[in-house]
Amino acid sequence: MPDATMIYFAYGSNMLLVRLRERVPSSRALGVAVLHDHRLIWTKRSVDGSGKCGIVPSTDCANVVWGRLFGIDDWDLVALDRAEGAGSGYERTTVVALAEGASVEAVTYVATRIDTDLPYEWYKRFVLAGAREARLPGAYIAWLEEVSTVRDPDDARRRTQLQLQAEIHGSPPP
Repeated sequence: MPDATMIYFAYGSNMLLVRLRERVPSSRALGVAVLHDHRLIWTKRSVDGSGKCGIVPSTDCANVVWGRLFGIDDWDLVALDRAEGAGSGYERTTVVALAEGASVEAVTYVATRIDTDLPYEWYKRFVLAGAREARLPGAYIAWLEEVSTVRDPDDARRRTQLQLQAEIHGSPPP
């Protein structure tokens, strides 16, 4: 795996390279990784009222979180913290993930505000697009597809997010 100033483990909507680069310009995709002894949750309380992805420790060895590793230049850490909501819903931490059979220390973000809200459908689409782009295991993608969602009550925001997804994928919005 190439050297990076800092390695970031993304497991939610930031797995999608174009989305992360809009927020953190120095982002470079490094590969796929898995975080053992954790599970993915969709109940991080967002400022828009929906659930976003988070990770929590798990004692069940069957629980893993698949994600994508990115190299981030040090000067872009402020942008990454802002994009991830560090200090206002997420806390930056270091984890050890497994990539290509080797342990990799990476920065990631753990949700600090957990609620029971479901994700908006457009947010889940970003997560799935990133998972597919990274070519995460098919069974994991199928599990992501099964996550229940709710429709964003803010129609303007929903249209904007769906339009952005259509531009990324070169197709008309659903």
